[in-house]
Amino acid sequence: MSTGIGRGIAVPHPRNPMLAETAQPFVALGFPASPINWGTPDGSKVHAVFLLVSISAKQHLVTLSKINFLCQQEETMSRIKISASKDEVITAVREAEKVWT
Repeated sequence: MSTGIGRGIAVPHPRNPMLAETAQPFVALGFPASPINWGTPDGSKVHAVFLLVSISAKQHLVTLSKINFLCQQEETMSRIKISASKDEVITAVREAEKVWT
């Protein structure tokens, strides 16, 4: 099954924990030089890729859920669509976090 979730977003993620318990989990956001045909449900080409690496299955699912939430927020999506700077994306994420905390 494709890890393209639609709206130009893909979230590749290993199913099994990839880090030792002492390591920090992370999410990286990358913008391909040109859109990629990723097999998304809506047929959109991917212009933003979130890579998720976690230490446990529980953390993995919680983080996937938060990424999904972020991708439903228009403010976050507008920043992602224009390949905004790291600081702009982080600001949008922090604003969205206020809603779910």
